[in-house]
Amino acid sequence: MASLADDRIKPNTPIQVHSLTKQPALNGMKGTVLKYSTKLSRYLVVMENGTKVAVDKASLTILLPKLRFNVGDVVQCNCRDGWVAGEVVELNFTPPVPEASFQKAKPTTYPYRVLGVDGRGINVPFDEDNTIKEFKGKLQKYKEYTGASDVLRFALGDKVVCWCGPTAGWKNGSIEQIHVSDPDVFDGKPVPYKIKLADGMITYAPFDTDSVVREIKVYNPDVPLRFKMGQQVECSYNKRWVIGTVSKLRFKDANNKVFQGREAPYAIDLLPPITETIYAPIDDDTVIRAYTGTKTSNHLTAQELQQQRQQQQRQQLRFPIGTRVACNCGDWVPGNVAAHHVNEKTLYGVMADDGTMISVPFDVNQYVRALSPGDEGYERVAGKSLRFGIGTKVECNCGEKGWCPGEIESVHFTDESWPQGRMAPYRILLAAGGFVICPSDKDEVVRLLGKKEVMIEVD
Repeated sequence: MASLADDRIKPNTPIQVHSLTKQPALNGMKGTVLKYSTKLSRYLVVMENGTKVAVDKASLTILLPKLRFNVGDVVQCNCRDGWVAGEVVELNFTPPVPEASFQKAKPTTYPYRVLGVDGRGINVPFDEDNTIKEFKGKLQKYKEYTGASDVLRFALGDKVVCWCGPTAGWKNGSIEQIHVSDPDVFDGKPVPYKIKLADGMITYAPFDTDSVVREIKVYNPDVPLRFKMGQQVECSYNKRWVIGTVSKLRFKDANNKVFQGREAPYAIDLLPPITETIYAPIDDDTVIRAYTGTKTSNHLTAQELQQQRQQQQRQQLRFPIGTRVACNCGDWVPGNVAAHHVNEKTLYGVMADDGTMISVPFDVNQYVRALSPGDEGYERVAGKSLRFGIGTKVECNCGEKGWCPGEIESVHFTDESWPQGRMAPYRILLAAGGFVICPSDKDEVVRLLGKKEVMIEVD
């Protein structure tokens, strides 16, 4: 089902008006969109001379901001795993919306589309130095995989290590299939490898490069080590680098969960203010190398490392999504865990049996506890009917913006990007344009519309 507001212009968008017949003096003048009026079926616009008018979309031209870079410029982009060099391939890029989407989202336009040296496509959200900036180094482009004619580095059964994103990092696996072409994988584009990971999961390598998939190298205790005690080195950490000093050689630590008593070539004490010891599993430049004394944007700071640690800790909640639980809301309310880490203050989003989304701030039994077969509330209670139907005129609590008018666009709303089981009572199409999702069916969140829209000058 396509949204009613898929093609609407966002508030604060700069525009230029044309083809006005009642106020031709405004033709060619620039202005800014205030909002879309559903009652007038026009955009409320404030012109650069202060005049406020209501204008049909056909008389508006969106003014795109002037960008700093052009197609073909070599840049570097701030990605989750560090700064990635690449080439600008498109300006003002709007990603296509998959036809198979449960509900089409409003398209978002990015100032730049960049093709990274490792083959990734990067959508750059802002034309700012902390997001995209000039790259002055030599750009060594990747070799794009085009199909079965390409010569691949690995064969079926080869043991490899595969990059699985900044959270999971590098994982061991083996090549299960080569020359993969599947309509459900990368939109049917051929990829070189299908890989079965050591934990049994399946992943795909879109490019045959070391930044995506590489040979597993094994530590050989009979080979002399390259670094000495006290030598300053840098070590790979989630595709970034951290600086430290070699503190132990050829050590065994039965308490280490990774090595479990096996020998590792090095232990490295990271430099202050990072107070942590890490371990190098092999003596290879892909893992540990001599520090040159020059920090780059690809070196992790103490703050970034702490954020990564916090992100890893956030994953360790007691109850998986779908678990039957009871939440302390004065009375114990039964429901199902629908989401983890909804925001900084909410560890669990629990969908109660009455359709209300409950925010649980702490992962302790005083706030949320598991329900087992036979417990009161374990059997799911049929949800109550919602107060409002599709098309009902309502106003919703938008926080600092106050009560915003709109109409119910969808009930029992869910999204394919949400974890399985997560649902919201309503999605509301705002009169000012855009959507808001209501987490609960309560008067303090959403209520019947009690105010009339103010008419202003119409062209």
